[in-house]
Amino acid sequence: MKIMILERPGDEVAEISDRLSGLGHDVRHIPAVGRAMNLARVDPPDLLISALFPESEGVGGESGLSVAMAAQFHNPSLVTILLSDSLIFSQGELFSMLGSLRCVMRRPAKVDDLIEISEHFLGHGPVNCAPSANGPDICGHCLLTDICTRAARARAAAGEGREASRRESNAA
Repeated sequence: MKIMILERPGDEVAEISDRLSGLGHDVRHIPAVGRAMNLARVDPPDLLISALFPESEGVGGESGLSVAMAAQFHNPSLVTILLSDSLIFSQGELFSMLGSLRCVMRRPAKVDDLIEISEHFLGHGPVNCAPSANGPDICGHCLLTDICTRAARARAAAGEGREASRRESNAA
């Protein structure tokens, strides 16, 4: 599978690139929006891992969304994973605006998590994704890792426990 990583250079990006290459993927690290846009038009990836603002340390500058939209146009089965410095960008409007978006993760992403999520989506194809109300780092439907599944179950159990305590208090 062809993977494009749109992010400024760094140790995490190099490790992600090396590990995905080691799994047999054709990985291209492109640190600039303009170059990534050109590549997305002529040779769109199967998976795009993009920082929301890849050329800056935080919010501002050229957005990776334009690259995602171009790549999605040229490859309708594209899967996009977005990395963001701000949790404000992990809500539903991005998911509704960008059909290829499957996950918004905090930047910098943990390498193991990003590899696991990437492999999941490359292996399972498109799914009906939605942002999670309980955590912006993972899709509300996917619960990709055992850790995430356990965390979701723990949140549900804690909520049920609080509800039972509230009913007991009201009954007394």
